Amino acid sequence: MDEIIVLLRWLLRPRRALLVLVLVPALLLLAALGFQYLGGLHPCPLCLWQRWAHLAGLLLALLGLLLTRRGQSAKPWLLLTSLSIAVGGGIAFFHVGVEQHWWQYTCSSPDLMNSSLNDLKTALLATPAVRCDEVAWRFLTLSMAGWNLVISLALAGYGLWAAWLATIRPRTLHLFKVN
Repeated sequence: MDEIIVLLRWLLRPRRALLVLVLVPALLLLAALGFQYLGGLHPCPLCLWQRWAHLAGLLLALLGLLLTRRGQSAKPWLLLTSLSIAVGGGIAFFHVGVEQHWWQYTCSSPDLMNSSLNDLKTALLATPAVRCDEVAWRFLTLSMAGWNLVISLALAGYGLWAAWLATIRPRTLHLFKVN
């Protein structure tokens, strides 16, 4: 039990939390790119939106790591990063709803109005047809969007917890003492 408390104390330090909030989205993005380029699972538009949210969170956490030094508050960066990752979780929730047919969503297509016929033909032939409402891959009954939802909510919660502890840490450090 003491080892878990020591690990929590270590992980919940603000700059270490920012480091985790850089590494986990980076791993998620690498996994998504691996599924796309090595596994042949092309993303739908909702998948791409989720990637953008994780990239924004990764960049915010990285910026927070670079701009905060010892003694400076990392709380704003933790909050912004957590918000970005939570937005990705919200998109993932919407995507799960589309996959489960809880609501309707039509994936976007190439811009038809501002393209010549040859440009449109080239874009349509080069773009694989991926539907947002079809699950391309499952693991333990969850789709990729479902796993992204779970991981995004856990990661956003972790970032918010670290930000909260950064606010109250001087008064509550005794809560995490090891016997």
